Amino acid sequence: MLDDLLKRREELEAARKKAVKDLDDPTEGKVRIFRCKGRWVCYLRKDKSDKYGRYVRTKERALVEAIVKKGYAEKVVRKIDVELTELDRYIAIVQKDEANREYGKMCEPRREMVEPVLLTDEEAAQRWAAEPYTLSQYKPEFRKYPTKRGELVRSKSEVMLANMFYELGIPYRYEQVVKTRDGKVYAPDFTLWHKRRREEQYHEHFGMMDDPDYRRDRFLRKIDAYRKSGIYFGKNLTATFEGDGAVFDINEIRKMFEEMFL
Repeated sequence: MLDDLLKRREELEAARKKAVKDLDDPTEGKVRIFRCKGRWVCYLRKDKSDKYGRYVRTKERALVEAIVKKGYAEKVVRKIDVELTELDRYIAIVQKDEANREYGKMCEPRREMVEPVLLTDEEAAQRWAAEPYTLSQYKPEFRKYPTKRGELVRSKSEVMLANMFYELGIPYRYEQVVKTRDGKVYAPDFTLWHKRRREEQYHEHFGMMDDPDYRRDRFLRKIDAYRKSGIYFGKNLTATFEGDGAVFDINEIRKMFEEMFL
C-alpha cells in the first residue's frame, strides 16, 4: 500500500510541475464555449462581469487555447495541492506502522494468548518462513552444492542466487512444490516472499538455453503451464538465463532484485 501511495505522490508532483508552467502565461480573460448549429463557437470575455464576450475568430484560436490551458492549470493545481496535503498526512501515518506494531510490543505470554489481526512486514515474513512446505523429491542426489543458509542446491549458479537472496534478506524456499491448473507438479527453483507486497513470487534459473530440447521442455512448456495458472512475467515470476549470448552476471541480477524487493 505504501508503494502505491508514494507512487501516486510522485505522479502528482510531476503533474503539478508540468501544470505550473501554464500558470506563468500572462494571457488574461475568460472563454465561453457552446454549441451553435452543430459546431462549437467561442466567445472571449474580459472577466466574469463580461457576460457574453466577443466572438472569437479562427485566427485567434491560439489566444483561446492559452486561456483555456491556464484555467485548467489553475484548477488542477488547486486539486493537486489538496490531495498532496492529505496524501502526506496519510503517508506519515502508514510509515509509523503503529497498528501493525502493536502485536510485537506485547510480551511473549500475551502474544501466545492472541491471534494477531495485523503484523509488521517483518513479522509476516517470519511467519511465512516458518510455515512448512513440500520440498520437491525429484532426483535429490543432484543437490550437492551448499549455500550460506546450509541447504544443498543443484548448480553453482543456484548457489549464487540463494546466497544473494540470503544476503539481501529476501525470504526464500528452494524447490517448493507448485501444482498448476492442469494437475501437473512443478518445483520453481526459488519461491520468494515479497515483504512489502506480502505475497509469494517465483524465480526460475534456466541454465542450458543452448540446448533446444531444454528450451522446449524445461523453458517453453513450463512457462506456458505457469501462465495458465496465473504465474507469469510482469506479475509474480522472474527468471535468469545462461547459454550462448546469455551471460549470468550476478551483480546485475542483484541490482534487479534490490530494485524489485527492497
